[in-house]
Amino acid sequence: MKSRVGKLKLLSHGFLPLAARKQVLRKSLVQSVLGSITLTLVGSLMGSLVSCSSAPNPSNTSQATPTPTISPSPNSTNPPLFSSPNNQTPNNPSLGKENSTPAKPLNPEVTKSPKSPSSAAKNTVSINIYQVDNQCNDFIAERMDVPQNNSLDMAVSKVIEKSNINEFSLSNSKVTINPQGIATIDFQVAANSKRRFISLSSCEQFNLFGSLRKTLIDNPDWQIKDVRFTEGGKEIVL
Repeated sequence: MKSRVGKLKLLSHGFLPLAARKQVLRKSLVQSVLGSITLTLVGSLMGSLVSCSSAPNPSNTSQATPTPTISPSPNSTNPPLFSSPNNQTPNNPSLGKENSTPAKPLNPEVTKSPKSPSSAAKNTVSINIYQVDNQCNDFIAERMDVPQNNSLDMAVSKVIEKSNINEFSLSNSKVTINPQGIATIDFQVAANSKRRFISLSSCEQFNLFGSLRKTLIDNPDWQIKDVRFTEGGKEIVL
């Protein structure tokens, strides 16, 4: 710009005619103004291009924007998203044993409910077991509770057990009752028994056979009228 002004000054002081100098001066001024306008327009256009290229992309901006972390206020009732270190299980193995220790089982003897007398009475029946006295003259009754479902067999076993005849033992006994109410007791003498029925004394026979007959007939629930004795299916003859 300064060089052009200098040239104009030289032209104004040159030897050209006045009309020519005015024309040259006018032309130079027009070119100078046009050049300034051109430079201004080019600068504005370049500035717009630069500003457009440097403007951030809205989609990229929304993706790159980090989500702010909101800390819960002290008065807030909502629980935190993550557990604090205080809620973690401590490294000390002695802590928390109370909750991990399995409960001890209750003492079965304590938890057992005793059977009521009424339920026991339903499963048993009370009968009289007879044995001879010391003089072998009469019978002595003993009240006893036996299972209801096999009371007859149990009564026979108890009488045989209480007879306690020396060196005489039975291995088996079986009771049957016919429609006429006659009971038959079939005996089986043990193989190691040193004595047989034939060797029993009269008092021992009375103690065994008499006590069995008295026990079976005197208990009315069985409705037995008479009792017979056999050994291996054969009638015992004494």
